[in-house]
Amino acid sequence: MTDNRTPIAAGPPAERRYQAAYMDNDAVTTDWSATLTVIAHS
Repeated sequence: MTDNRTPIAAGPPAERRYQAAYMDNDAVTTDWSATLTVIAHS
């Protein structure tokens, strides 16, 4: 999956969270992973 949100703009740090799971024919077949938090500084 692609993160299609708008680009991070100049200003305060932006926090984004991501999770992953194995997909088979558009169906989730595993538990979701732990959450990865990314903080981008501009």
